[in-house]
Amino acid sequence: MRRGLITAPSRFILILMLASAATVSGCTQQPVPGSAGHARVASAGYDASVAQAAARSVLTTSAASLRQGWYLFRIQQRLVAGCMKDLGLRYITASAGPEPPAQATTAVVAGSSRPATYGVSVAGTQRDAEPAEDQYVAGLPPARRTSYTEALSGSPRAVGTLTLPGRLIAGYETGGCVGAARRAVFGTVRMQALDALFPQAVNRGFVAFLASSQAYLSALRSWQRCMAAAGWHLASPQAAIQGIEALAAKTGTSPTELSTRQAQAAGADAVCDARSGLRMRLAGALAEFVRTLPRPELLQLQRIYVSHQKAVRIASHDLSL
Repeated sequence: MRRGLITAPSRFILILMLASAATVSGCTQQPVPGSAGHARVASAGYDASVAQAAARSVLTTSAASLRQGWYLFRIQQRLVAGCMKDLGLRYITASAGPEPPAQATTAVVAGSSRPATYGVSVAGTQRDAEPAEDQYVAGLPPARRTSYTEALSGSPRAVGTLTLPGRLIAGYETGGCVGAARRAVFGTVRMQALDALFPQAVNRGFVAFLASSQAYLSALRSWQRCMAAAGWHLASPQAAIQGIEALAAKTGTSPTELSTRQAQAAGADAVCDARSGLRMRLAGALAEFVRTLPRPELLQLQRIYVSHQKAVRIASHDLSL
């Protein structure tokens, strides 16, 4: 799914852990509506087609949504650092890495860049195993570490809970500078938690739905055969991207080596996707799945969509970074 606004050492506390939906990684990309579209989605009343369109957009990982996540991550890092500085405390911001390319290919959306790319870069993946902020906090004396983490994340008692689809319960921290940053961007900490966690829970259902979609499974097998004929023995587009990310994270990988290998993999993927119709089938399966969602889930996804677009506008207009 889209990158959340989680800063170390503050994390969402999953009381019941969410299962991974990496095989679909956000499903299909839907165009992000302009201002008129936002107004229509936010208008009073229930329109099933509008709610379904908003849901499909939320259940999406694309080049556009990755760029949105990049903006949101950067602004939270800046806000947390500023808040901690006001308290006389140090905070080491984490790099968001290079801005994701606008036309990159994702696991579920075929991009239009030439040469083809997944948008993976050496600079975006080769980082220290332990973030500098975590190292700094770990090195503080115990008493000071406690006061520092409370300033950052709030009291351990300042925790909210969400009930998610699939009867999952999630806890999230509400206090400290992290909570203040989330409120500044999303209006409430709860809304940011919903933005990060609710779509993941819904996507668990889509994973199960895909397992019974014969049209999708047939296209996937066709894609696998096409890729194997090109010398790429991979289970899915997600596996192709993960392989490139592993290469980028490998010590000693040069930008030239990564770029060449990535263009080859993404190029073969594009050809095989066009031949198999894999991403088109995935889009169809998502639309069918969304139509099966209960109205309360659709309404929640619609609210998340509206809130997310507002947050992105706040983040993208922050030009001081």
